[in-house]
Amino acid sequence: LAKYIRTLGYNARAHHAKNYEAIMPVCIMAAGLGELSRTGDSAIHPRLGFRHKVAAVTTDLPLAPDQPLDFGLLDFCRVCKKCADNCPNEAISFDEDPIEYNGYLRWNSDFRKRTEFRTTNEEGSSCGTCMKVCPWNSKE
Repeated sequence: LAKYIRTLGYNARAHHAKNYEAIMPVCIMAAGLGELSRTGDSAIHPRLGFRHKVAAVTTDLPLAPDQPLDFGLLDFCRVCKKCADNCPNEAISFDEDPIEYNGYLRWNSDFRKRTEFRTTNEEGSSCGTCMKVCPWNSKE
């Protein structure tokens, strides 16, 4: 897609896999494809939950913008807290309300705890417990 846009004479860059130069949760929210979750760094899609891989193309091609999506995740996460309850390193916030950070409402997870867990976890470089217990991943 990025290559095609460049053939039209516009700048375009693909962001994918291990080649991101954009912050994907912000792109997901701006594109109207999800909302930020209690974990503080993951956007959840209303039908796919956490379980999706994201790629994006940034470009100066004039496009009609989408609107951010609101499917009620903020209110759901306020009550649910399953990810925080099950976080093995207690890194996910139990705070009732998110705070504004860089123009977005988000819960602040303890990223130091998360990084320490990921680098010392003998079972791999990730955890994924928050994704496993999130009800948005298990709904039909």
